[in-house]
Amino acid sequence: MRCKLLFVLLITLFCLVLACIHCAPDIAGGGTEDVNTKAITGIILDEDSQPSAGAQVVLIPVNYNPMLDGPLPDSLLDTTGTDGSYQFYFTGRGEYNLQAFGQTEGTRLLMTGITTENDCTVVPYGTLKPAGTVTILLPDTVDTAQGYLFITGTTLFQPLSAVTAAPEGGFTVTLDSVPETTIPAVKYDKLNDTADPIVCTDTLTVYANDTTAIDAFIYWAHYTKENSILPSNIVLDISNPNDGKLWFGTTKGVVVYNGTSWSILHVSNSGLPSNVIFEIIPVAGPAIWFATADGAARYDDVEWTAYTTANSPLPGRQVTNIIEKGTDELWISTCGGIAHVTGTQWDIYHTGNSALPSNDVTYIVMAADGTIWFSTSNGVGSFDGTTWTVYDTINSGIPTNQSCRVMLDSKGNAWFAHCIGVVSRFDGTTWTVFDEDDSKVLMYGHLFELMEDAEGHIWIGTTWGMAAFDGTSWKDYIGKRYALLENTTVYSIVIDTDNNIWVGTSDNGVITFGPTLK
Repeated sequence: MRCKLLFVLLITLFCLVLACIHCAPDIAGGGTEDVNTKAITGIILDEDSQPSAGAQVVLIPVNYNPMLDGPLPDSLLDTTGTDGSYQFYFTGRGEYNLQAFGQTEGTRLLMTGITTENDCTVVPYGTLKPAGTVTILLPDTVDTAQGYLFITGTTLFQPLSAVTAAPEGGFTVTLDSVPETTIPAVKYDKLNDTADPIVCTDTLTVYANDTTAIDAFIYWAHYTKENSILPSNIVLDISNPNDGKLWFGTTKGVVVYNGTSWSILHVSNSGLPSNVIFEIIPVAGPAIWFATADGAARYDDVEWTAYTTANSPLPGRQVTNIIEKGTDELWISTCGGIAHVTGTQWDIYHTGNSALPSNDVTYIVMAADGTIWFSTSNGVGSFDGTTWTVYDTINSGIPTNQSCRVMLDSKGNAWFAHCIGVVSRFDGTTWTVFDEDDSKVLMYGHLFELMEDAEGHIWIGTTWGMAAFDGTSWKDYIGKRYALLENTTVYSIVIDTDNNIWVGTSDNGVITFGPTLK
C-alpha cells in the first residue's frame, strides 16, 4: 500500500511539474507569460503518510519579521487540495521557507531553504507532525513593553508583554506551535528600533511534543583600540579580581575597566618592566602580579616591586606565570626554567640541575598540597619539592610533548592544553584525550586558555575559537550567533559576577556577551 501511495505521489508531482512548465497563469493586465514569474509546487502529507487536504500553506521570505513586515500577501498563501497539493505563482527570484498548518489541531510543518532559481521549483513532499515548544530565558533588562521574539522565516512570534518571571531572575518566554525541524534562528527585536534584531539562538532543533529550553545571552559588546582606550587589539589575558574591576593584559600595557571608565598602565607611568603582559594574577589583599615579556611585577595599590634578569636571579626574561604562597614564597615560571623564591633565597630549576624536561616552561599551577604542576615545550609533570614526575608521549597518554597550558580543576584532575589542537585530562591514573571529534574548535593549532568556571565547566580558547565542556559534551561557540568568536584566536576567557563572558583575542580586541550588558 505504501509503495502504491508513493507511486501516486510521484505521478502527482510529475503532473505538477508539467503544469508548472506549461500552464503558468496569465499575469493580471496582460494575458501573456511574464518571464520573471516563478512557481513553487509540492505535496503535504499527514502523520499517516496520506495527502493532507485543507492544510494552510504559507511561503515566507527567509528574513521575514512578522511584527515589522506585516501580513504576507495573498499570493504567498494557499490551501492544499484533496490530493495534498499546493501551488504558488509570484514574481522574482529569492529564498523562502514553507510553513504549513494541518487541520488536525497542533500539526505543523516547516521546510527551509527553498530557492527559486528556475521558472518552476518542485518541493519534495513534507509531513505534518505535532508541534513542539521553545522556552527562552531572557535577562530582566529586556524591553517587555515593545520587545518581542520571533523565529526567522516563519510567522511565529511572541510579544514580551506576557513574559513570566523566572525564579532565577529574568523572564521566560514560550514560543509554542513550533514545527518539528531545525529552525533558522530565534531573534529578539523591539518596535521602532533601527538596530538589527539580536540572535538569541540559531540552528535550533525542535522535536514534536517536546519543550526546548534556551538560556539566551542576547547582549554583546566589542572593545577595540578603535572604539576604546585599549592600546592594542592583542589581548593576552583578562583578570577579574574581587575589586569590581576587569584587568586586561595587552601587548602595549595594562588596561583597567571599572564598568564605566577606563585607565591604562604602561612602563612610563608605572613599575611595569614591559608593556607586553602575558598574565595578570590577583593575590591576597589588593595586590596583583604581572607576568611580562621582561620579568615580573607586583602592585599593591601603593608600591611596585619588579624582578627582572637585570636585578635578580630570574632564569628567563619572559615570565609565563607567578604563584604567591603566603607572605614570603614565590614560584615563577619563565622561558629559562622555574624560580622558587623564599624570602631572599632564590632556587632555580632547569634541565641542567633537575628533571625538568625543558627550560621553556609555558605555565605552572599549584595543587592544594603545594605540589607544582607544569607544562613545557617538551613534556608535562609535577614537582612536590623533592621528586619530579614527568609525563611524555612515551610513558603516558598525552598526544604530544608540546604543551601550552596546565590547569587543576575542582575535582583534582590535571588538564593540559597541547599545541596541536588537543586537550588531555589526567585523574592520577587515566588519561583522557579530547580532539576535533569532540569539539570543532579543537583542530590542529595552538590552545591558549584553560579555565574552570564556578559550575565546574571547563573552557578552552584556541586558534579556532572557544568551547566549554560540561563533563559530558562540548559546546562550541560558533555559528551566526557567535560570529565574532568563530575562527578567532582566543587567548583568555573570564566570567564576571553577573555571568557575562569576556574574551581576549589575538587581533580582535575584547569580545563580551551576557545577560546584563547594556
